[in-house]
Amino acid sequence: MRHSFSYSSIIFAPREEVWAFYNDTKNINLISPKYARVKIERADMPMRADSEIITTLWPPKIRWHVKVVEHLANHHFVDQQVSGPFRFWRHTHLFEPSDVGTKLTDKVEFTLPPLIHWLATPIVHLLLKMYFAHRHRMTRNLIENRGIRRKMPRFQTISMDRHSLHG
Repeated sequence: MRHSFSYSSIIFAPREEVWAFYNDTKNINLISPKYARVKIERADMPMRADSEIITTLWPPKIRWHVKVVEHLANHHFVDQQVSGPFRFWRHTHLFEPSDVGTKLTDKVEFTLPPLIHWLATPIVHLLLKMYFAHRHRMTRNLIENRGIRRKMPRFQTISMDRHSLHG
């Protein structure tokens, strides 16, 4: 069964600035939670369609290989798992203009291996929520601390949902 997860927040910076930050794969380590112990083994730069990113994360040292399958500057990019912990993984990074900055949305579709599906799905949803909340918070903090500090409202999460796609 395929599942989906979505997390959105407002980043108080122009879309082009948020896009540029995400388009630089060196920033993956800066926004990832310390407990994930993300290490970039290989990342094609500049990021574009067909770029590949290989990372390892936390014990038990999981190797994760994704390929960028869509890349539309200042709008979105999509990475899809080539090999890794999921049976299927597709992650859309969406950057939309808002009245106060950029609406950043991470949409994930995933399928777990059949033997652990029923047990692990609620845990994966919880981990995704924690992971993306951290990434969005760090993105905002790092972008706001560049150059002149912006005087903007506190970090705002605007939506988070999870659901299963049958089929």
